[in-house]
Amino acid sequence: LFRSGWSYEGAGLYRHVRLVATSRLHVAFGGVYCTSNITGTIQAHDDNDPTKGLYADTASVLVSAEIANEETSGGAADVTVEFRLYNGDMLLVSESASISVDPGQVTVSNSTLDVTKPELWSLPRPYLYRLETPQFRFYN
Repeated sequence: LFRSGWSYEGAGLYRHVRLVATSRLHVAFGGVYCTSNITGTIQAHDDNDPTKGLYADTASVLVSAEIANEETSGGAADVTVEFRLYNGDMLLVSESASISVDPGQVTVSNSTLDVTKPELWSLPRPYLYRLETPQFRFYN
């Protein structure tokens, strides 16, 4: 019989635990994605001091959310998903998309948010935007 020299006969949870309660129609866990495409010229705010930040002419922010319908019966749920992009507390742009989610299925909602003169992230000036998504309403 092998003995490790250490034993513990207690019980319980040994790691952080999070209980997430959702409705039957919800955003899938880890189901929100966001990417951006910079278009146009990238410029410095001050040509003599690049630490004051960079910006581009435009950017397209591609966002998607997976909406899960865990109902086992009934008809499809018609859902309107809203994506909001903020610069600090100021709303820059919002877009909504309507989708239909059948029972027991996951459907992806996609939108494109266009931003004019976006600030770019850099080591000297780590500029960030905030995406709130999705706010959704459903109708049966």
